[in-house]
Amino acid sequence: MVEVMNLISVGIPNHPVNGSLEHRLSGNLHVSLGGVTSEQVLVLLELNDVSISSGSACNSVSTGPSHVVHALGIGPEMIGCTLRVGEGRFTKQEDIA
Repeated sequence: MVEVMNLISVGIPNHPVNGSLEHRLSGNLHVSLGGVTSEQVLVLLELNDVSISSGSACNSVSTGPSHVVHALGIGPEMIGCTLRVGEGRFTKQEDIA
């Protein structure tokens, strides 16, 4: 997930990582995007065969804001600007780079 964090830091300015950098689930990254909505990014990534989601895992089916996103302290202005990236058991290094 360090590679993904580095790619995001270079490609997307104003992108705070949500949650603790030290105490987090391995293979999981949740970021806020400045100046762009998560839906805009999801469409562009889907066109390039990249699968990620917005919101949180426990709320992936719902269209409303997640209670986890609120608990992370994300303000209402950034609720629609978050992305969740997770490595799956079949994710390979070349899938990330």
